[in-house]
Amino acid sequence: MFEFHPQDGAFRIVQGGGFVSVVEIGGRLLLKAGYHRSFAFARAVKNELDAKDRCVLVALTRTVPAQLLPGWPQPGLRTMVLGPRAPLFSDFFDDDFAMTVKLHKKRYEMHIRAEL
Repeated sequence: MFEFHPQDGAFRIVQGGGFVSVVEIGGRLLLKAGYHRSFAFARAVKNELDAKDRCVLVALTRTVPAQLLPGWPQPGLRTMVLGPRAPLFSDFFDDDFAMTVKLHKKRYEMHIRAEL
């Protein structure tokens, strides 16, 4: 996200809101956005007990992802989320559900040209 600072006429790249969003569906709360923040927070609490004092803001939203609506043509995700054993956040920490991935380092560069 970009922010314009009129004091010096500069655009700056800034991180978006520091919250996670959840939606209630079928009597369950579904983590809709903020997986990385949730995982990082849980990992921090696991490694540093007083990290729990720096909690993550959670926003309850009303918009359900289209793939979870009853009329969606491929019901696989809905069946999994609302099935007898829904995915749990603790599954992120289960090595049986993970695989090792070798990622290449990336460097991002942006060029902005403005004319007055």
